[in-house]
Amino acid sequence: MILYSFSRIQMLLIAALIGLAGVILAALGEDPGEAVLAPYFHRVSPLVLSEQSSYQVERRFSGEVSARQHADMGFEQAGKLAEVLVDEGETLAEGDVLAVLDTELLRIERRELDAQLAETRAQLQLTEASLRRQRSLRQSGFTSEQRLDELDAERAALIASIARLDASVASVASRIRKSTLTAPFDGVVTRRFADQGVVLNAGVAVLRLQQQGAMEAHIGVPVRMLPILQPGDPSRIEVDGNTLAARVLAVGADVHAVTRTVMVRFRLPDDALVVNGDLAYLTLTETVDSPGFWVPAAAITDGIRGLWSVYLLAADENGTAGAGNAYRLESRDIQVIHANREQVFINGAVSSGEKLVAAGLHRLVPGQRVVLKRTADALAQE
Repeated sequence: MILYSFSRIQMLLIAALIGLAGVILAALGEDPGEAVLAPYFHRVSPLVLSEQSSYQVERRFSGEVSARQHADMGFEQAGKLAEVLVDEGETLAEGDVLAVLDTELLRIERRELDAQLAETRAQLQLTEASLRRQRSLRQSGFTSEQRLDELDAERAALIASIARLDASVASVASRIRKSTLTAPFDGVVTRRFADQGVVLNAGVAVLRLQQQGAMEAHIGVPVRMLPILQPGDPSRIEVDGNTLAARVLAVGADVHAVTRTVMVRFRLPDDALVVNGDLAYLTLTETVDSPGFWVPAAAITDGIRGLWSVYLLAADENGTAGAGNAYRLESRDIQVIHANREQVFINGAVSSGEKLVAAGLHRLVPGQRVVLKRTADALAQE
């Protein structure tokens, strides 16, 4: 009797639950016998293709920072280095003395030439006096024409000797002056190659001098991009992570045999904190005439045989998702012409005005039915 009562209570509870479920379904407007699962449509972001006649590429070229002038300073003549008056890192003004050669032998030679010059001038005075006396005697008939000719020739030879000795004296004086090495421009000493007491050959560098003031950047640029670089044009040069406002100074006239570029000189700002030899970078924008389409990098995926593919949205007449249309995915092979960090420029089996999936291709397959994200969002709001 107890078991019978318990079973009856269970049956009543089950009937009550079924009735409650029917009431809830009726309130929702659905018949429990007609409830079916709606088909699933993956939501995708569409992109409408717009053909471009060209695309732009940023080209980056490297070069180096250089002083406007830098010279290895040396003497024009051989000699013993008597003194070096400057050292590395010192700042100089134009005309400052850098180094001096020993001039003892030159000064001895100068004194010898001065003595010869004095002797020759004395002989010239004696010859001119004898010539005057002989001319006065000729009027009285006590001298010959030959003696006068001899004195005239001797006088001319002495005058020539004096001219030769004057030139020799000037030569020694010039060599003495050139025994002092001076700065040809304002600058700073960057290297010292020789020390006091060394015997130098002519032309051997003693110091390296770098001009102070505005620095330059020397950068090689391909010939095809030279038309966009004209003297006086502003440019942006990057040095040590800092972007500097530069200006084109001059464009070279020959192509480098190794790099196949033309050297372009840029003037850097006077207050730029740069050092001779720093790396400098120039970024130029090149326009390439080639038709194609810009798409996000996430809109392409690996295809077969090493090709790239995109998924186009083809209208599916048999597929709907509520109030929105469903689409079927079609795979199209494309060629990547250029790529940057965010976008790729493509062409291939696509046309302007077609829609493709902009992202999330790793979750999709060709032939899959999808719905646009804006349609799905609108349906969710409804």
